Parts: sequence; C-alpha cells; structure tokens
Amino acid sequence: MALAYVARFATSAGRLEDYLLRKLRERGWDGEGPPEAKVAAIVERHVELGYIDDESYARMKTGSLLRRGLGQRRIAQALGQAGIDEDIRAEVMPGEAAAREAALAYARRRGLGPFARRAMPDDPMERRARPPRKGDRRHAARRPRDGRGARHTGGR
Repeated sequence: MALAYVARFATSAGRLEDYLLRKLRERGWDGEGPPEAKVAAIVERHVELGYIDDESYARMKTGSLLRRGLGQRRIAQALGQAGIDEDIRAEVMPGEAAAREAALAYARRRGLGPFARRAMPDDPMERRARPPRKGDRRHAARRPRDGRGARHTGGR
C-alpha cells in the first residue's frame, strides 16, 4: 500500500506516515505490538531507497504555492502540515524578490490594485451596491423566505 501511494503521489515522509497510520486505524491492526513502529520502519525504508525525498518535495511544493501567489506564511504552514523539518523549511523559503513576484501574481489573478478590471468607486456604499448574482448568499440572506419558497410580504 505504501509503495502504491508513493508511486501515485508526490509526498513527504510525514505525509506517508500519516496516511499509513490512518489506513491502519480504518482497517484495523491485527499485528503484534503497536503499528507506529512498523509504519516508521516502512517510511524509513522508502526514504533509504530514495522513493521519498523531503527536500525535493519541499522545493516542488514551495514553487507550486509561489506560482499560485501565496505568501511565505502560507507556504510555511503547508510545509509544516506535510511534516517537513524546520531546517528544510527555512532552506527552501522564498526570498524577498520571489515573495514580491508571488504577491504580484496573486494581485494579477484576482484583479486587485493596478490590475483591477474596472475602477473602484470612491464611495464605500457604491462598492457594495452591485447587482445581486444568482447564488449570492448575502443577497439570499436579505430576502427572507417562508418554508414554501415564497417571499415574505410583510405581516400578511
């Protein structure tokens, strides 16, 4: 199961260990002793064979998140959740120039600041006075409905 997971997904040692322990909890463990020791040995064997490399995974994940426009704090959080060691996280963290490029990519993708698709009105009330869209929760919350789907018409 571990080899199939590693062959299919780019992963870190921490993620593989979490995956295997979760699968053992779901399916049950009937072996001798706690499963944590066995799982740790399996993960270590995959690292020794070169199937898992935390440093290359961290570089790949950092580059991917930078291209999406995410910042250093979000990248550190994602690497921490993947079980990457602190020293590897510090080594692969982007520099100031890369972080600035990521912020520009995010602003460009979201149409913020100089990349805005249309000028924003100066008045904050005008900014909120956009036409409601289908599926807009804020719009739906402003129009209460009874159980049959008809709009309330006051006290009638």
